Order: sequence, then structure tokens, then C-alpha cells
Amino acid sequence: MYKYFVLFIVTFSFGQVPYSKYNPKNTLSVKGIGYINIFQPRLGAIIGVEKGFFKNHSLGLKFINSYYFPRQENVEDRYGIIHDLGNYENHKNQSFIFEYKYYFDFNEISYVRVQTGISFYISLNYKIGKKTIEKDRDYEHDFYFQNIDYTYIGPAIGAVLSNSSSWSFDVQIGYLTGKKNQTTYYEVPDQYILNEKYPTNYFRFEFLIAYNFDF
Repeated sequence: MYKYFVLFIVTFSFGQVPYSKYNPKNTLSVKGIGYINIFQPRLGAIIGVEKGFFKNHSLGLKFINSYYFPRQENVEDRYGIIHDLGNYENHKNQSFIFEYKYYFDFNEISYVRVQTGISFYISLNYKIGKKTIEKDRDYEHDFYFQNIDYTYIGPAIGAVLSNSSSWSFDVQIGYLTGKKNQTTYYEVPDQYILNEKYPTNYFRFEFLIAYNFDF
């Protein structure tokens, strides 16, 4: 198990932050972001909600959905036919993150920080998800389907940045450690199923746009 991790974040904004101590109301945030890679057939999105309670505390839930469609150019299939584009694969990765946050009262340190509109926080994240890989059966592969179930847990630091009471940015970087259960259905040279379990860890960066409701 890793005992040490390094976290770094640089943020800047102006205005009042929804989750700061100076906001007299608890906040409900709806947040998300999408992305697309024009150089690779890859796209994805994150959507989530966060609800403040007891001042300086919040609970959140996020859903992450990503797709990756690798392919090859000028590739020959198992029947000897050359294709301009072929050998398609379909990678799907879906996961949920459950998150607890504690917001610091750093805004009290000076008048300048009150005006910057930055609320720093630490959080604990629990992530659970599944990834599947399907390969084109018209091409030679050692396997054509793989299923990966995974769970992670770990801390993060971040900040909510805002220049209004309605819109804000949520930026964080964290370290997650966990395990993967991988099942691969091999067909070449013989048909068999291989089950593997192994530990895994990674650093995770996240940038979300949020709309906030005060109650």
C-alpha cells in the first residue's frame, strides 16, 4: 500500500463562493463536463450532484461515461481483404464516484482571500465501475471480449471557484488505490476464460462546471 502521495493545485477566481462559510445557505450543485478527442475516436462525459449540509460539509455523487473506438488504416482482415479503415474495437467505461467533502475556512485569513472567492476542500472518494472491450471478429485476435470490474478509494484536494452565486468551477486532484477483477475470453489458440485480480492505483485530475441552487 502506498503511504505517501503528492498533491498540487493552482486556482484563481473572483467573487463569492457557494460553499464558503460566508454563504448563509446550504447549496445544491449540479455539475458536469464533456470531452471529445478529434485525433482519436474517444469521447466521454461526467455528470453529478453535490449537496451541502452542516456548513463546510457536503456529499456528492458523480457518473462517468467514456467510449473509445480504436481502429487501424489499411488493415487486412482474416479473409485477406484490405480495408482503408478496419479492425474496430469498442471500449466502454462506466463508473460512479461517491464523495464526501470538507471545506476549509481559509477565507478568514485575510480580507483579500474573502474577495478572491475560493473555497478549498479535502475529500474522500469511493469509485466503482466496469470496463468492457469488444474486438472485431473479422480480424485475428487472441481474444474478442474482456470485462474489468474495479473499485477505488482515496483522498483528494481541490477548490470551488466562483464569480457569482449561481455558477462555479470545481477543480481537484486526488490519488486513488484499489483493485481490478479482469475476465478475458480467449479464443486463440484454444478457447478458455482467464480470471485475474490485481491491485492498481493512479492520480486523478478533474475539472467540472457547476450550477448552484441555494436553499
